[in-house]
Amino acid sequence: MVPLWRGEFSLSPSRRDRPLTPTQVVLSSSSDLSVRIWGAKDGINPRTFKGHTRAVTALGIIGVGKQIASASLDGTVRVWDVGQNKEIRRFELEKKAGVQEMILVDEPRPLAALGAEGEERVVLAGTQSGLQVFKWSDGDRIASVEWGVGANMVSMAYSPQHGLLATGHTNGVIALRMLESLEGKTMIRRNEASVYSLRFDRSDLLVGTAAGLPARLSIRVEGETVDVGLREEYAGWEAVGVETWDVSVD
Repeated sequence: MVPLWRGEFSLSPSRRDRPLTPTQVVLSSSSDLSVRIWGAKDGINPRTFKGHTRAVTALGIIGVGKQIASASLDGTVRVWDVGQNKEIRRFELEKKAGVQEMILVDEPRPLAALGAEGEERVVLAGTQSGLQVFKWSDGDRIASVEWGVGANMVSMAYSPQHGLLATGHTNGVIALRMLESLEGKTMIRRNEASVYSLRFDRSDLLVGTAAGLPARLSIRVEGETVDVGLREEYAGWEAVGVETWDVSVD
């Protein structure tokens, strides 16, 4: 599946006296290993970024959009300057482990918990076997943890509200970890099918598996205790595997 990211940012104007205006855009990656920006309204492709040597698995718009980030199975997370149309920063994973999912975290509390107080943000790079965390400023690896659930990770989601990281695995396990204590985890399993997609929606977690039966789970956090309940099950999809979720904020 080709990752997509929809967002809003300002492209550099061709003249300095021309004001920057927000532009609705879509990021996409292609089988040619490139990352592209598309105008959501007109379909124009003003920027293409090339450099990854294997499939691009995750994309993100940074801040107001002067930069974007991409993660790849080539074992790197790369940051691109949109105006200059070039790579300006790179995070390299230990043993060149392929990145399956990437999340950028910039909330003060989890930054402090991860030993990155004062940093602008950190990069969470999820591989099949574990998580590697990098400082934004200098690319230093500040944390590394194995998933420890007996199966590869295939999906990952983050809740800024709770500082909670969720990972889905090929054996049907969903693991929930507070960023303050990455080693500890709460594990649940609805069935033994791969958990292809996870998305947080406020205090709920949307779960999609290869066996269908997507569901909305309620999440309640008290200290380091995470309680999970079934809020809603979308039984009409029981025969359809769910590859991805998204949540509208409108």
